[in-house]
Amino acid sequence: MSLFEPDFDNRAKIGSVFAGNRYRTLCLQCSRNTNTVYLEETELKMIVLQKERTKLGLSQAKLSRLSDLNAATVCGIERERMKPWPGQRAKIETAMREAGWTGAGDLFEVIADE
Repeated sequence: MSLFEPDFDNRAKIGSVFAGNRYRTLCLQCSRNTNTVYLEETELKMIVLQKERTKLGLSQAKLSRLSDLNAATVCGIERERMKPWPGQRAKIETAMREAGWTGAGDLFEVIADE
């Protein structure tokens, strides 16, 4: 079965299409009543933290070591899978400043991917 054929046993499928350095998520839904497949593309976006971290040449692993957080936590925050707690925000902001970040503003604001 291909990605675009309806599969009525599964109500929704999620796939990814590689787009540059970012993944573009595609949501595929099957309707039992109309045998129609809906393909919806989500907007590419990122948080300021990811943009500023890459400008400094830091990997997620390096930022996690500097901020004393688990690498999966940093990844989850960047991918917007989890919201950082105030203590986690403070640790990440402190680590970014120690790494040379001189910016002001919210590192956790969502922006359009450029």
